Amino acid sequence: MRKLYVLLLCATLTGCASTKVSSLKDPRYEGVRFSRVLVFGQYEKIATQKAFEDDMVEDLRSRHIDAKPSY
Repeated sequence: MRKLYVLLLCATLTGCASTKVSSLKDPRYEGVRFSRVLVFGQYEKIATQKAFEDDMVEDLRSRHIDAKPSY
């Protein structure tokens, strides 16, 4: 059974070795500035979700973006 796990691990790792990443970015795109953002984090514990959303909202507001948490 252990040999099977090792074989599957090797096959997975070698399958990823030849993966190439290419960029799909349009060089003409100049970006967009968002003025209002709803921050939503999906976590099992509501306390973790609130902490994440509060931190993200604080960071966005420091950049002069009107952000609101989802709760």
